[in-house]
Amino acid sequence: MNTKNWLIIGCFGVLLLASVITNVIYYNAIPKTAYVDIHQVFEAFEGQKELSSKLENLGVQQKTLLDSMAMHLRTLQQKVGANPAKTVLAKLESQQMNYVSLNREFTANYEEQDRQYSDMVWKQINEYITAFGKEKGYDYIYGANGNGTLMYASNHENITSTIIEYINQKYEGF
Repeated sequence: MNTKNWLIIGCFGVLLLASVITNVIYYNAIPKTAYVDIHQVFEAFEGQKELSSKLENLGVQQKTLLDSMAMHLRTLQQKVGANPAKTVLAKLESQQMNYVSLNREFTANYEEQDRQYSDMVWKQINEYITAFGKEKGYDYIYGANGNGTLMYASNHENITSTIIEYINQKYEGF
């Protein structure tokens, strides 16, 4: 083999090596990304289910008390119909005001508890997703929720079910 052939082979070797190095650098520079359907994660999270059950129980307790008060009001209304005395009428009006006030208080309490529970769940989910991303080497995990932050992604990048499994394994209760 002559020098010219060796030179050509050497050039091809250098180009091949440069190509391999470029590909390695390029593929290592691409961030590892994925996305999750955050509504699906929220609904499937065991912590959300637990707190939702607690909130539902609170609502049932409040409704039971209000139903009892409503029944008592109906009884008083019947008494007023039969005997419209001022004392019975005053008692009915007082009980009606108590009922309305308690109903407002229960509604406000229920809404505040719901907001607090949602905040707790989102905080926990975000902590778990951060830990998952660090543990699995992700540079970015996007949340797909239909509000414009991510309008499309191929299913190849969807790790929602993996996230749901991960966070439910990590969850130890509130």
